[in-house]
Amino acid sequence: MAACRAQYHPDLENGTIIATLPKLNRGEFFEGASPVVTTVFQLRTLLVERERGGASKTNPRVQEVQHRCSLLPLFCVPCTGLDLTTALLRPSELLPLDRLAAANRAAPGIQELASETFAGAEEAEGAPSAPPSVDTSARPGAGAVAPQPLLPPMLRVVEPLAGAADDGAALPGLIGELKVSSRVRYGFQRRYFGVFKHLQDELVDVLSFDPEELPEELREAHRVAAEDADFDMERYCGDEYQGCAEDPLGVAALAFVPHWESAGYSAAEFSGWSEEETTAMQRLANRDFLMDPVERATALSGVLSVVMAYCYEERMTGGDFGVESAWTVAKLSAALSWLQPLASSRDAVAAGLRRVLCYPYLRSLTLAQRTASDAATIFAHGKRCILRCLLQVAATFAEAHDHQGFYLLNKVLVHDQIVFLQRLPDALLATYAGDVATAVEGLRGAPPAEMLGEVIGAKVSEASAWACGKEEDGEDNEDNNDSEVV
Repeated sequence: MAACRAQYHPDLENGTIIATLPKLNRGEFFEGASPVVTTVFQLRTLLVERERGGASKTNPRVQEVQHRCSLLPLFCVPCTGLDLTTALLRPSELLPLDRLAAANRAAPGIQELASETFAGAEEAEGAPSAPPSVDTSARPGAGAVAPQPLLPPMLRVVEPLAGAADDGAALPGLIGELKVSSRVRYGFQRRYFGVFKHLQDELVDVLSFDPEELPEELREAHRVAAEDADFDMERYCGDEYQGCAEDPLGVAALAFVPHWESAGYSAAEFSGWSEEETTAMQRLANRDFLMDPVERATALSGVLSVVMAYCYEERMTGGDFGVESAWTVAKLSAALSWLQPLASSRDAVAAGLRRVLCYPYLRSLTLAQRTASDAATIFAHGKRCILRCLLQVAATFAEAHDHQGFYLLNKVLVHDQIVFLQRLPDALLATYAGDVATAVEGLRGAPPAEMLGEVIGAKVSEASAWACGKEEDGEDNEDNNDSEVV
């Protein structure tokens, strides 16, 4: 087994220590160890558990990781998060473990303030009784405080007030909670509300609706109606049958070789994260998202919607995003511009195709289908490639100075997508990538009405018939000219 070593480089970044820690089993591969947020979380958990003691007796994985990292000194990553490499290279930015442990003990998680024993029919039938009550008056400095039931506000049983009329006045607490829960929610896992309440004017060119008022179940119908009204058939005919073949931007976009075609993203081929990408991931809060299969498919479809919009802009700009890139990416993604949860990969691809035909500079079905194929390729490469795309979208929104409100889209969706994707098992992502490829191929061969909806599909079919008729007329004119010459 190779020895551990550390080397000090005084001229590298004002003094850097590079530590080499060999694996216990040479050549062993740790799945999911590349994403920064996940690595930070595992390191922090390991060190806290090691300080508290006893974790290795009950958790074999912690015991294994403790053995692998047994040479780590008494440092711990602060809550802002540093990845393992940065933690070893810049120990001055770490907190001593004893200080972190003291902070953890000083900030308890869940406290039992009071409990109450409920006697009733369940107790009479031999059911287990509630925990014994706690006498709060016996605590130092405590007054005569009535014990509170240990239930969340929405589950509390509110007894009718004596003498109160049956008009709802007896349930003030419950009614108040119901009013709060009726707020319109949006964003990743519907976690947000009120974010755009006072800042909607900053995104008036991107959000075509009031996110604080329009319920989720109505957004798809409003989006489809808006796209049907915004589709310009004359503009589409010019871009589809002349733009891609004659416009220099269209020709360059289709010929451009993006990073997902030129770079490798497997574990052996990946060149690593840039400094900007590493810093961006370090700044994100680590969290776990509890999801069932339906919620996971919705979350991944939201990622697909953003990636499709990113692919269009990557091709149109040749990989060099400009001042209009934030608007383009946000406008072409239904998950961003309408904050709409998309149930499946097919829904996400269909929505992306429609929006490419309605809003950007070059509105071509050929280019739209190419971006859909690009998205399928990106998902086939795995989470490293997808994360690189999302990180560039997040950076573009953060740097959009002309429309300051774009950073709100990072807050409600993109940042959570980046964290979620790092924690997603590779097997689940591979399964969804197969669904994306199937959806793209299925829509490519589908009739326009099925691919783009009845209204836009009918207009695209009409445009195709017009183009075919024009081509036949051109051939007839050529034949007539040849006859006259003879």
